[in-house]
Amino acid sequence: MTALSCRKPSLYILLFLVSLFLSVPLGAQDVPEWVVHYRRVYPDSQYIAQRGGGESAEDARNDALSALARYVNLRVESSVKTARSTEIQSLSSGDASVAVSYEKSETSQETTVTSDIELPGVEMTEPYYYEAAGSWYCVAYLNRARAYLHLQPEIEDAQSVFMSFIGRAKKEKDAALRRSLYKKAWDAGGDFLSKLAFARLLSDSADEDFAEGRETLFGIPALMNGEAEKLAVAIFVDGDIRNIISGAVGEAFSAAGFLVTSDGGENYEAHVSVSANPVGERPLAVFPSVTVELRAADGKHVFSYQDKISQETISYTLEKAKQKSYPLLAGIIKENLSAALSEKFGGSK
Repeated sequence: MTALSCRKPSLYILLFLVSLFLSVPLGAQDVPEWVVHYRRVYPDSQYIAQRGGGESAEDARNDALSALARYVNLRVESSVKTARSTEIQSLSSGDASVAVSYEKSETSQETTVTSDIELPGVEMTEPYYYEAAGSWYCVAYLNRARAYLHLQPEIEDAQSVFMSFIGRAKKEKDAALRRSLYKKAWDAGGDFLSKLAFARLLSDSADEDFAEGRETLFGIPALMNGEAEKLAVAIFVDGDIRNIISGAVGEAFSAAGFLVTSDGGENYEAHVSVSANPVGERPLAVFPSVTVELRAADGKHVFSYQDKISQETISYTLEKAKQKSYPLLAGIIKENLSAALSEKFGGSK
């Protein structure tokens, strides 16, 4: 065997290795699996995850975090609305008046429950530049079990807030102030509902863990309606003409759940003072204002309201100026006083 023939196997091996090296692209990336298949790496059974991308690492981080926040907020909002709808149907099968009141009351809570949810325990991958796509990528994710542990104290805190108002209401002797505290409890419960809806995304045990708080919250409208029967009010107006202001004040109190009456069985008195506030003489200008004070039968102050018209009304006589301007003041009262009463005591049945 010649020396050349002995070198042939070694030469073949060398040529094979060279061709193999040349067949591999220079600079080939070892791409993390989450870049291409992030749901395999972060399965739904254990994680809530969203991938983001951008021209820089920071853009990718922000996009991933924003995507995760949008996903959670949309799911929470949908969950809260579904829960409300279910409760309304449940109430409708029992006490129709309670169901109607609940459905109206939920509107005031809408901005509360759709507010942005904080993401406890959120984690992120190190941003990665994927040359094949010419973009940076990042995944923001929540480990469901760990995030639920983070969230539980927040839910408990939110529950304690509305429960404290209920506790105060049960100690309050005045029906109107009691209803006002129930209204505060109902409004405060929006934060609890949102956090509980988020918890449901994280754990199947969330509903059971906080069942007592949820049932208590959805029982508030019935408590509010129970107080409405005790809210009989007589209205006394000083300075009115043609019952223009009296009518507006009566409508506002009715919209807030009060029974406007004058049969002697009132638990409350609304004392209303109207002033034209004239300026000048023939012609004169008026800037009407109104003051409303709600008192319990024992004289205890319950609620007060003030309003005025800043735009002047001009006439040659005070009587005509009042006739022109008081209907304008009445329109303001119907809107603003009604809103102020409903904010404090809740709407009508």
